[in-house]
This record gives sequence, structure tokens and C-alpha cells, in this order.
Amino acid sequence: MQYAAAGIATAAVTGLGYYLTALSSTQPQLALTRTETSSLSLPAPTADFEYEPSYIKPTSADTIHFLNKSQNPDGIETGLAYSWYVDDKMVANTKDFSTQLSSDAIGTPHNVRLSACRADQCGDVEKVVEVDPDEIYPPTELQVPLKSIVYDAGTQYKYEGWDNRRWLSEEQFKRELVDVINRELGCNAVRLTGTDHNYLFRVAEIAINQGHFDKILINPRFIDCTRDEVLDKIVEFARGAEDLRQRHNGIVFSIGNELAQDTKGIGSDLRFYQERAMDKWDTGWKDTLDDFLEDLSSAVSGVFNGELTYAAGYWELPIDWAGLGLNVISVNEYLDSGRPIADMNRQLSELRAYADSRRKQLWITEFGCATFEGAFEIGGMAWAEKGKTYSQEAQADGIKKYLQIFNEVQPEACTLHQFWEWNEDDSTSFAITKFRRSMPPQRKLGFYVYKSYQRVS
Repeated sequence: MQYAAAGIATAAVTGLGYYLTALSSTQPQLALTRTETSSLSLPAPTADFEYEPSYIKPTSADTIHFLNKSQNPDGIETGLAYSWYVDDKMVANTKDFSTQLSSDAIGTPHNVRLSACRADQCGDVEKVVEVDPDEIYPPTELQVPLKSIVYDAGTQYKYEGWDNRRWLSEEQFKRELVDVINRELGCNAVRLTGTDHNYLFRVAEIAINQGHFDKILINPRFIDCTRDEVLDKIVEFARGAEDLRQRHNGIVFSIGNELAQDTKGIGSDLRFYQERAMDKWDTGWKDTLDDFLEDLSSAVSGVFNGELTYAAGYWELPIDWAGLGLNVISVNEYLDSGRPIADMNRQLSELRAYADSRRKQLWITEFGCATFEGAFEIGGMAWAEKGKTYSQEAQADGIKKYLQIFNEVQPEACTLHQFWEWNEDDSTSFAITKFRRSMPPQRKLGFYVYKSYQRVS
């Protein structure tokens, strides 16, 4: 059914057909009907409408609410009759109306027109409403209890000048976190990464107060900072997470993310993140990392009383999870040119056995694929590639391959990297939405393949 209009036309035109009476014979110029006056001299109403949801396109499963904003020239809304048309077919005569619109491809356009009339004077407005399909891939079982995604809540790169804070309204944050991630994607967990304390915790408050997440991983990132700078900052975030935990017992805190690369002075002393990623690391980097993790765990455990973890790069393993007092074993999993699927499967199986022997949960805190042909095999360093052939199909296929592996290993959580990112070259983007600074995120095929994997429990 293409249209499902809600409501029955109830508008009526009143007060436009009566005659003025008892006029003096000395004032013949006033002997006119109101109808004649309105049709001859009153300008047409100004027709206008808004619709929700509009920030991030609605899908064919969404009920779209069209809100009438039409007015007479005098600013008064009364006395108007309305007609709504979708793709040139009249669908309603009510002031406002709600409907679902069909979609057979991402961004299917529908022409929606509103006519607002007073007597025989009418104003019209037409807008194109783009609608995405509800699903593209058939549903598949996900044998993982916690389906999660990385949501960048303002990560900043100290020296590169990158700042991922977006000044969205609370409704826009809610649309992304609650309507799309929580409800549409079916994620019952989310990983929030960020650098700005107030910004990250504003996002966390929305996730707690308006979402239905079983777990929320608070993961501050201080990219390009030194170890001393990280230690100075992280306790404040841990205190904030403990405050949240008093209202939501699913708050988990991560003491870091791939710190050998994020932090200056562990793997490399070079200033910029991208330079450190490409540099030949110091031979003693692993000992430096282990000592730093011990310092972080000690500092954070003094103020945060919930579950702790560390989002380790797979190359940083092994980690002394028990010795550090970390409750959850977490690893960011990617292929690369020197790490085939068989090696990843073997490492994951070993982690699964270790976690079971220690009665700990195993979380995949990051996995994903860039948006070009061959990105899956290149893995986590695909962001550094240039000039590749853009392919949303390749990204979707790569995400599917990871999920098939996780269905075999069955970690307690899998976290896709990521919901959105600022990237002028979408081919190197790992995000499952296409994003530009001038427009909301747009669903990609990777979005739909992740949506198709639905939790069993």
C-alpha cells in the first residue's frame, strides 16, 4: 500500500458568504457581499509545511508526519481549507496528515504538495521527500548478545586539527542514537568515543534518558597526547562515568583505545597520529604500553566502581587482563595484508577460550570495512589508501564476512566501526552512513547489511 493517510477531512470554510445589512442609503459604496470582497481583493494564503522525521531520511516503515504551517496574509491560520497530494494523487483534506511512503531504492523521491485555500484564493507548495527502503538484505541471525556500534561523540586530534564535534540539537542527537541506532539498526549497546568531556557526556545523557541500551561503553580518546596528559584527563571522565552508572547499571568504562598508536611516546615519538601509524616503532613499546595500562587502571579504579575494559588493538596482545583488574576482554579486530582470516580466527578462538577460563566476557570493540574494492583484505589501514574504486557493495560484503566469523566465535559483543565520520573521500570511510558537513548522514549498503543481522535473544 503506497499511502496510508491517517484522519478524515474535517476542514470547513466559515464566515465567507454572509451579506452586510441595514446599510444607510447615503453609503451605497458599502453594499458589497463579503464573498465579493474576498475574491476580488484578498490575497491568497501562503501554503507551507514541515515533516518529521526529516533529519536522516525516513524509511518505508516510518510514519511520516506532515505538519501544516500555512497562513493567511494577516498571519491567522483559521478559515482555510486544505488538500494534500502525494505524487499528484489527493490523499487528505485535513490540516495535518500522516502516512507511510514506499521506497524501492535509497533516496526514492516523492512529490508532496499542499494546497491552502480561502474561498477561491489558493496557495500551493510542493516539496520532494526522499524515502529509504526499510530493508535491502534478508534477515540473518546474529549469535552475539550485544550488537553495538562506535558513535563518535567529539573525538579530537590534538595536532592534526581534526575536531569531530557537531553542534546538533538534542532532537538530532536523539534521531541518530535512539531512532536509528537503537531502534532501526537494533543495537542494544553503543560505544561512545570522544575527547571533550562536556560534549561526550551530553551525548551519553541522551543515550541513557531516551534510549533503551543494555550497555553503554564510555571510551575517552586523547589522540596525540602524551602519557602524562592522558593520566591527567582520564580520571575526570571516569568520575563522570561513575555518576552515570548510578542511574544506568550498564555503563562500562574503557581506560583507552589502541594506546600504542593513539598516545605519543609509546610506539613512536612522532607528533601526528598518521605519522606514528606509519613509523617503525621502538623495540620496547610493548613494555611501555603494559606499564602505562597499569597506571591507567590504578587511577581509574579509584573513582569508577563498575566494569572496566581496554579496547586493545589485536597487535597489542597479549594483555594482562586479570592483573590489570579489567572485567571485560576487548579487542579491535581487522584483517591486514599480513593477517589472513585463518590467523584472525585462531586468535579469536584463543581469546574465547581464555575468557571462558577466567569467566570473563569477550567483546569485539571494533571491526569494519572501508568503502572501496579490496578494502576487506587491507583491513584497518584502509583509511590510508588513495585512488581506489568506490564500492558500497564491497563494504557491505566485508561487514558480512566479519559477522559470519563472529557467529562462529560468539563473543558477548560486537561493535561496528562506525556510524558516521567526517571524510571528504567516502571510499576510505569506515562509516555505514555517507556524511557531509552540509547534510545529515545518509544510509549506505553497509548500514543495511548490519541491520539485517538481528540478535537471536
